[in-house]
Amino acid sequence: MGAREETIRISTFFFLLFTPFSSYMTILTHIYETAHLSAIGPATLSCNYVAFITSTFVAPAIRLPLKVQLMIGALAYTFNYSSGIYASMTDEPVYKYLISCFGSTVAGLSGGLLWVSQGRYIHLVCKKYGVVSRKGEMYGIFSFFYCLSNVSAGLITTFGLGFFDAQTYFFIITALGIISILFCLFFVRPIS
Repeated sequence: MGAREETIRISTFFFLLFTPFSSYMTILTHIYETAHLSAIGPATLSCNYVAFITSTFVAPAIRLPLKVQLMIGALAYTFNYSSGIYASMTDEPVYKYLISCFGSTVAGLSGGLLWVSQGRYIHLVCKKYGVVSRKGEMYGIFSFFYCLSNVSAGLITTFGLGFFDAQTYFFIITALGIISILFCLFFVRPIS
């Protein structure tokens, strides 16, 4: 196994985790606008990014193993996806706001941890295999997979709501989050 293979593994993990995230953040506003709750989408985005900004300051100080940090991030993001399931089970607008914003805040709080860990992981992989001079190539591979997740998210968004109701859509993206957790658990190798 070399640096490229390790980079492809972590890139695939991010592809699996961020395909539902990009879809979720895109479709959330649409789902709630059709329910005449147009402020939930922007409120959820605000909660996510305020928490994410905060977490980026704290994340570098956390000394857990990188794979554990990646798993925490994946669990938090999947929790966020599943919040859509619970929000769709209530008719009370206040509960929809609270559930959506709480899930989004949890994901945001782990976002810094996830992204800082990813950068460190690729750096250490390059160092381990003696290819630090090719680190840009490894980040390029990662960026390709991450950008590809936006394309796949668009497909899920386009077809997901065309064929399924909102609750089923949230179950689908939660299942994708669970798949990303399992992929990280079994295929992303620990590195130090």
